[in-house]
Amino acid sequence: MAKINPIFVRKKESVASSTDNSRKGNIDEPIVELIDFINGLEDYVTTSSCSGRIIILKKGEEVSIKKGCKWILTSHEVVDPNQVVDKLSTCVEKNMILKFEPFILHVQCRNVTAAKKMQDCAFNAGYRNSGSVFGRQGSITLAVRGTHGLEVPLSDETGLIVSNEYIKYVVNKANEKMCENLKRIDSFSRAVFGMKVSTDTQEIEIEDKTDCR
Repeated sequence: MAKINPIFVRKKESVASSTDNSRKGNIDEPIVELIDFINGLEDYVTTSSCSGRIIILKKGEEVSIKKGCKWILTSHEVVDPNQVVDKLSTCVEKNMILKFEPFILHVQCRNVTAAKKMQDCAFNAGYRNSGSVFGRQGSITLAVRGTHGLEVPLSDETGLIVSNEYIKYVVNKANEKMCENLKRIDSFSRAVFGMKVSTDTQEIEIEDKTDCR
């Protein structure tokens, strides 16, 4: 019988009984089903996640996005370029940047075997930069992460430094990345659900949430 990891057991119990402490306050809609499923498995517990997002923010003096920055737009799905242009036309903020951040998920695993199974799902879905971190107290955390990010400056201290046409162009690029991001999440979800389906006869229907045309 495999040795029980007390660090993992405590973390799984803690997450099951705690509330979401993220800035948003809840799991992103495109990955709710995936997160619930993983947390329902005996060998895994999620510790943090983001389904991917398109954001516009005013960059402050701090390097961290969470400190010294003002958020102007945040979306976990594709956005309308014309609406972005309209929003920025009335925005007086300076030093704004547009970013696309891909899907990221941290999963604490009961043991190395469990981590390897989840990592295989990530690799097969195209998340080749994923990997595990081994804590000093025996914890094993797998980071599933995409790499197709985007960051573009929109304004400086004097105001907007790009045209409306360019804003639409970079928003469309961010939307393309979001569509690819959601397709990879779908592939990863199918692989993860397949870990359970391979041992049970249950069928899981996966809703297409890409919203990309």
